[in-house]
Amino acid sequence: MINIKVSLPSHGNGINFNNFIDSEDGSNENIRFFINEDIQSADGWLIFEDLKFESEKCFVPKENIIYLNNETSYKKIIFLKTTWLNL
Repeated sequence: MINIKVSLPSHGNGINFNNFIDSEDGSNENIRFFINEDIQSADGWLIFEDLKFESEKCFVPKENIIYLNNETSYKKIIFLKTTWLNL
């Protein structure tokens, strides 16, 4: 079983990914997501934007902690160009 801790600060507790994960074929039955839950250890940790609580602890191998952010350091004009070759 693979346990994944998920920190989603903009959402409450008791949520899940059931609408987004198709497990009818059994391909995801070995993965459990703990969204905004306090667990002691996990195989991976997905952090969307920030932590849910001011302080969170979970034993996770450091190479399996992934921070996801929807902001960019590029100026808006970059996304309006017809080509990305000028980057």
